[in-house]
Amino acid sequence: GLQHLRQNTELRSPELLSAKIREWLAVLATEVPDCLAALRHNSHAPVTSLRQFMEEHFAQPLTVSDYAYLTGRSESTFRREFRQRFGTTPHKWLVRRRLDRARELLRSDSDVREIAVEIGFSSTSHFISEFKKQFGTTPGDLRRSRQPGF
Repeated sequence: GLQHLRQNTELRSPELLSAKIREWLAVLATEVPDCLAALRHNSHAPVTSLRQFMEEHFAQPLTVSDYAYLTGRSESTFRREFRQRFGTTPHKWLVRRRLDRARELLRSDSDVREIAVEIGFSSTSHFISEFKKQFGTTPGDLRRSRQPGF
């Protein structure tokens, strides 16, 4: 994540660090254009509303550390404020919010793999496993059964 770039001792050279950041931003621009737009928007902004930022960017494949950085908070402050506002940990909230969105997307003809990527899961098998833990069925089985309430 972003913190790794700052903490990696091999990247103490400002030139190398700058090159690595440009490389990371190029990857983001290609693979996650909405995330780059969020970075641009928030790069000069004061501390961002936690609830608003998380609702707008929950599907981005970012770490908790990245979310803290992008909202202008230290990771410990981010975790503390998050628990106060949402009543749970950032990780649990992110998984639940992403899975709720996945359940909505399953009504479309989108492929399960596409949905997993769209909601921020890097692994389809992890997405399916988390979905089954949360809802008691796999995304494919849910879609085939068209269970009421889903």
